[in-house]
Amino acid sequence: EKQQQIQDQATQSLASTFSSLTDYAKGLSTSDASPLSVADKYAAANDNLHADYQAALGGNSTALGSIQSDMQTFLSLSKSLNGGGIGYTTDYQQIVTML
Repeated sequence: EKQQQIQDQATQSLASTFSSLTDYAKGLSTSDASPLSVADKYAAANDNLHADYQAALGGNSTALGSIQSDMQTFLSLSKSLNGGGIGYTTDYQQIVTML
């Protein structure tokens, strides 16, 4: 019983560490540290958002927890890429529709 509890805790800790690293890697491509162009960061943010959105619709609670951050990153990069023009307005409406 005690051995199983220790093993379960170790497994949970390892899973949490891998999840954190995965989240970090996902965000790295859209961060200020990334060497990617704004257009490439925007594309990565769009991919991250849509992947998490679809996963959340499928019941993935981890993805659901990432949606707000994904949306904010996507809109920030859209504004950098598109200014306040039609591209940003279209992306903003897309986010509002998702909500």
